[in-house]
Amino acid sequence: EQNPDLVLYVVDHRQHGHFEQVFRAAEKAALNGKAHLEHVGYGTMNGADGKPFKTRVGGVDINKPRTRTVLAAVLTLACSPTGFTVTELAAKARAMTGQTPSDYTVRQAAYDLKKLRGKGLITKLA
Repeated sequence: EQNPDLVLYVVDHRQHGHFEQVFRAAEKAALNGKAHLEHVGYGTMNGADGKPFKTRVGGVDINKPRTRTVLAAVLTLACSPTGFTVTELAAKARAMTGQTPSDYTVRQAAYDLKKLRGKGLITKLA
């Protein structure tokens, strides 16, 4: 069993108010033992508009390996003057990760592409 004297939560500084409430509740309920709970905030990466860059867009987490692979595959295939098919996207994503057709299917690629388009992360050119 661990009984730390200090527990640090290193999270975006915008979460400070939330953690103050959580820590206060934990102390009142005696859930923290002897540990002092402390939030260590860090800054944000901002986009061109000056607003914090989002790594999660309505159900699309660009930090997930599958999403990052699909985005990388789309960027690679986007240079084609005739565009690309979902089958080509699936093949490119598999080639980038060493997956087999049963690991990443055309159906999964179609879902990923539709989700990225639906969230405005990519667009289909006419």
